[in-house]
Amino acid sequence: MAQVITPVGVEQVPANHRAKTASNFIGSMGIFKDQVYTEFIEKYGMGRISDFVHARMRYVPVSGDTFKHYEGGRLHESFVAAVKTAVVPSNGSAHTFTVDSTYIPTQTVTAMNVPYVRVGDILENTYGSQLLVTAVTGADFTAVPYAANWGSMAGAAVGTNITFNVIGREVGKRSVEPANGLNPLPWEWNGTLAIRNDKADFDGDALNQEIWFKVTNQATGEEGFQWNIKTYGDTIIRFKNNQELAEVFGRPNANTSNNSVTGVSGLKYSIETYGHTQDLNGVAPTLQSFRRLNRKWDAYGGAREMMVCAGNIFLENVDDMIAGTSSMSSGNNFGSFTNEEEFVKFGFKGFQVGKYKYAMMSYDPFNKPEHFGADGYNEKYQRSAFVIPFESTVDPKDGTTHPFGVIRYSAGTYDRRFETFPLGGANGVYTESTDRWSIHMRSHTGPEWFGLNRFAFIQG
Repeated sequence: MAQVITPVGVEQVPANHRAKTASNFIGSMGIFKDQVYTEFIEKYGMGRISDFVHARMRYVPVSGDTFKHYEGGRLHESFVAAVKTAVVPSNGSAHTFTVDSTYIPTQTVTAMNVPYVRVGDILENTYGSQLLVTAVTGADFTAVPYAANWGSMAGAAVGTNITFNVIGREVGKRSVEPANGLNPLPWEWNGTLAIRNDKADFDGDALNQEIWFKVTNQATGEEGFQWNIKTYGDTIIRFKNNQELAEVFGRPNANTSNNSVTGVSGLKYSIETYGHTQDLNGVAPTLQSFRRLNRKWDAYGGAREMMVCAGNIFLENVDDMIAGTSSMSSGNNFGSFTNEEEFVKFGFKGFQVGKYKYAMMSYDPFNKPEHFGADGYNEKYQRSAFVIPFESTVDPKDGTTHPFGVIRYSAGTYDRRFETFPLGGANGVYTESTDRWSIHMRSHTGPEWFGLNRFAFIQG
């Protein structure tokens, strides 16, 4: 008869840990483990702000921390001069005026460098008088009227400021050539580079915690899966966002007690300093708002097409402005019901006022609550807009074209526009003994804007 031998240590009755309990029993359907969805859900969107600067501006290397360019003045320029020494007489005798110092170069004032005024110049002024310049001495010039008398200028008191325009030249027979030519008086623009950095930190075993996410190659449209650490991806986006905000909203450092940083001449600061501003004081823009801009473009040779980068409330107010015109009120719908499929579109991509066209686009930082769209700003920036010329500038040195500005970056022995490098004591990187690793990011860039007298900032 066979004998059943129970090996030592083997229980004949199942132990409690093998019994069916709520903690250890897996039903037949329970073997289908939880699956990880391969697309990360961004409940606040991607968090990336519109790449307004870096998507539209060329990168240009520079070997130092500062850079500059020069911008020419007008071929036909106006200037201000004050009545000197005595009241303007009623007859047609010569009288002397002094050019305002802001129109005179910083070097020693001589007859050779007083801008815009030479013997033989014909001047037109705000009184409607036409004058001939007969003498120039330093900042002073003497002129006589073409009319028999000074007309409405007669009696103008000493110190009265008058705007003059040079509209031509005339000289008599056997006259000598001008003592000096019309040399250009360029305006100098200076900029600085700023260093920015950030990093993503991980424990040494982070690489063992693999998660695969579905991604799309933005350049080719191809889809695939790649392993990534969310912290690293978010840090890159945050870094790029901060770089964008600095180029647009940064300002140069003027605090002498903190000279370790330079700051940059951001777009908003540069427009407010050298361009044009219009404060709406919380009121919606009107056609008159854009007509006022047109007068600036007329005066400064603005581009025929302008890009309006605005907050969403500003764009909505422009929609209302256009929809509220007399044509719309009388029943015209501007093609609202001629869009693709069955959608009704009430927004406008652009419009024309006079000879200038305005193309509209939304600028994310004006709307995002973590930036300038926060409640504490009381919709100030959501009601604001940058107005930027749609045109290209030709580089006189290499012949390349670039839009309204460029991004300068440090490039001596290596390229510092954007660099990444690992540090740590894990994952094949052993620059220290601690069981960790980190990815570092750095950029050394600064914006450079061209022709800021043709830019505007509309403050909501």
